[in-house]
Amino acid sequence: KLGQTISKKLNDNNITTTIPDGAFYVYSNFLNYKDKLINKGIINDNQLCKKLLNDTGVAILPGSVFGSHEEKLRARLAYVNFNGRKALNAAFKLNTAGKIDDKFLAKYCNESLEAVDKICEWARNL
Repeated sequence: KLGQTISKKLNDNNITTTIPDGAFYVYSNFLNYKDKLINKGIINDNQLCKKLLNDTGVAILPGSVFGSHEEKLRARLAYVNFNGRKALNAAFKLNTAGKIDDKFLAKYCNESLEAVDKICEWARNL
């Protein structure tokens, strides 16, 4: 659920991703912001990740580390910045009809969600 929520937030802000299925990261594409990034002097994924870190405090990895061409402006965002043990224990306490919902994510995975919100706001304000 967390990966799907993060992917939706990014896609809703023109940072395209595929919806992860069981992974702990999303592979994002910032090409929709290419012109705005170029106007800021950002022409590759390494510069994108450094600028994002400097401006927001959010660290993501350049796609070129994983074999993408750096001018494709791809990046990988791992969403593991939460207490997994605490979240897993809470998930086990849900009854069989209970599902992990946005309220659960906000309570147990808030730092990851806040980081994505910062990325989206940063991109919108380029």
